[in-house]
Amino acid sequence: MNVSELISIEQIKSSLEFIRFPLQLDNVTEITGFNITTVCTPFGDKYYCMCEDQYFWPHYNCIHAECDPLKEGFSSDGGMCVPMNVNHVIRFSMKINTDFDTALIIKTSISFTILKEKLENSIDESYRMLPEYEANSAKVHDFRPGSVIADFSINSTSRNLNLSSANQQLVNNLRTKGFNISNDAFTLSVSNELYKSEDQIYPGQNMTLTCNKTVNNTIKWMRNGVKLKESKKFMMNANNLTVTNITPEDSEFTCSDDVFGVGNVDDVHDGDCDRHMVGYQKAKCDLAGHWEIIETSCIIRVIQILKDKSEVLLPTELPQFVANLSIATKTNSPNITNSPSNILAIAAILKNTANTSQTILVSKPVMTDFLETVDVIVSKDAQKAWMDINQNLTTSNASSEFLETIERISRRLPNEKIEIKTKSAHLKRINITVPFLEKFNNNLTNISIPMIIEPSPITIIVFSTLDIVLPVRTAYNSSSTNTRINGDVAVIEPTPTINNISFSFAVKNKTMGNPQCVFWNFKLQNHFGGWDSTGCQLKKSSKETGIFTCECNHTTSFSILMSPFSEVNNEILDYITYIGVGISMGSLVLCLIIEFIIWKSVTRNDTSYMRHVSIVNVAFCLLIANICFIIGAAVIKNGVGPCSTATFFMHFFYLALFFWMLLSALLLLYRTLMVFSRMSRGAMISIGFTVGYGAPLLIAVITVALTAGNNEYIQQGYNCWLNWNKTKALLAFVIPALTIVAINLLVLIVVLCKMLRRRVNVFTQPDDKHPLQVIVKCVGILTPLFGLTWGFGIGTMVSSKFGIHVVFAFLNSLQVCDLEL
Repeated sequence: MNVSELISIEQIKSSLEFIRFPLQLDNVTEITGFNITTVCTPFGDKYYCMCEDQYFWPHYNCIHAECDPLKEGFSSDGGMCVPMNVNHVIRFSMKINTDFDTALIIKTSISFTILKEKLENSIDESYRMLPEYEANSAKVHDFRPGSVIADFSINSTSRNLNLSSANQQLVNNLRTKGFNISNDAFTLSVSNELYKSEDQIYPGQNMTLTCNKTVNNTIKWMRNGVKLKESKKFMMNANNLTVTNITPEDSEFTCSDDVFGVGNVDDVHDGDCDRHMVGYQKAKCDLAGHWEIIETSCIIRVIQILKDKSEVLLPTELPQFVANLSIATKTNSPNITNSPSNILAIAAILKNTANTSQTILVSKPVMTDFLETVDVIVSKDAQKAWMDINQNLTTSNASSEFLETIERISRRLPNEKIEIKTKSAHLKRINITVPFLEKFNNNLTNISIPMIIEPSPITIIVFSTLDIVLPVRTAYNSSSTNTRINGDVAVIEPTPTINNISFSFAVKNKTMGNPQCVFWNFKLQNHFGGWDSTGCQLKKSSKETGIFTCECNHTTSFSILMSPFSEVNNEILDYITYIGVGISMGSLVLCLIIEFIIWKSVTRNDTSYMRHVSIVNVAFCLLIANICFIIGAAVIKNGVGPCSTATFFMHFFYLALFFWMLLSALLLLYRTLMVFSRMSRGAMISIGFTVGYGAPLLIAVITVALTAGNNEYIQQGYNCWLNWNKTKALLAFVIPALTIVAINLLVLIVVLCKMLRRRVNVFTQPDDKHPLQVIVKCVGILTPLFGLTWGFGIGTMVSSKFGIHVVFAFLNSLQVCDLEL
């Protein structure tokens, strides 16, 4: 079609709008539609062509270097633009006024399939009246509560659709099929592509945004999740929003996205979760311009629906509900295992399920679905999530509640023989007969009961991965890094009371040692729960086979705790420590006896007198500290009280040892710098005992006052000593001790510099020359050696390397040798 004026093109477009297609021209010719694809104008010996909307200029028609293959080009023979064939996915939500059926959350359920098919057929039938709609592209994705909200999408060749008539047609179709649906049941959110201009926007100008997409002719303008109101700043007209007097705050931000909005560095915003999740998440704007998620409570929508349902669950609904839960957790397993929020939600559902089961008997299928759900949240993939849960003070009791949930529902099994095996659990419900011996998890765990009053049913569940759920908490420490759960966890639920039960565990890591037979005590740690060894003892073990046998006089949930250090290593450390400490204590007693014998002959002047006072007190403090160490090792298993007492005196006397070393260094500095000044013996003694014992006593008492209230004063483990993992009470020893070491080294450097500068004339008081030289020697040797010893002591707190522990045990046990130098 050739026209001479461009305006004629617009006239043709207007005329075509009034023609009804299909148009029958004759018996063989029918026009089904009419589209203007290309408008060309003469350009020398060629044509310059421009493409209409939804068409583009192909490369094969291009004959000029300036050809733009998208919207325009040159042609020598009047070539035409071709359809883009680009489909846009447009998403909608539709509300149906009816009660929500929880079966709709399971995509494999009959309810989901039937409703999905009905809606897709109705949507496709109604939207075919839109030229841009791609036939058979309607797809229902999921259903949400709030009556019933169906999320669906269509494919279209254009983003700008006139949906009013199509949606009304859809409403009518659904009503004829029995659905209760309102005229305004459809919603669509648009968060981008509002501003089409490529021009720069400068402060002081106005900016107009246009929303071309309307579903029900209702538009809501939102900014950062807040609905805008008509004002001088924001002027609304039909589909347009005009922002007047633009400022940098309106348009320039470090971070920007559809979830958290816009913000600058260090801003913290709340945002919605993904469309398949509920809850909220917090994010912080970083320097790179990204929103970094710092907190999330997002829960998969189907899990949240099940959680809500579990709170009003009826016993008769339990079988189908637990089946739906099992399907939902297995289907969404990858998104569950890395999310503490989802794991906590499922744990809450299981707890509600166990509560509902208390009035009925739980069948084998229900228990199987229950354990298969447990499999998902106790899998190895969930280990990091459980670590986060246990370390969070607000959720650290979740693991204990989860174990209690398992125990409660296992009590509701009928009195019949039942055996269930899942990925992580092996359950047996059987009648006890003597002799009773059952094997679990491919003989990795064996359980025997030597004596019963009468035959009775018992439920045993052995978990192979429950060690990732239950933290290593004990009566002495709320989080121990010195022990590990090194075997299966066995849950025992007998009908009568059993006074003797035996477990044989195959440990997971044979290199670990110091085994402890323990059970989970729900009352420990202020009812947060923890491992307790009361009533259990290790009977026999074999390092070669890795089999350890425990006997307990009660039944609950059992496992075995072991240290990351092997038994051989612990025995070596024990020998080094106790032999060394014994030699040390004998040598210290000998040292004090010798000092008593030669006291008058070696204390002729004030300097010698104070030197020997310091030596006697250092030896005395080290002797008493070693005695307390031996007592502490003997009472470690006798409870918190005796161990705390031994720890207090060890702390006090070890600190006193270092403070008397400090006094020796200060005496050296005083005699070196204040050559002609004299202080009486009485004054020096008063200062010495005040600093030497007063300061350590004050530090020790404050440490107890601050940490003993919550049983966090001492650590649980190899011996009695200050807590490190929880309260860092050990710093009350480390900081003063290392500070004194640093001061003494500084004093030594100052004194040596003075001696080298004055050479032979350093001492103007001849009687003081030899004692001061001896003090220099003592400070110069004792300070590095004591400092080195406790430097390795700090290393034992942060490292499990055997060599560090051996060096510390050796140096610590033989410190008296340093003193006698």
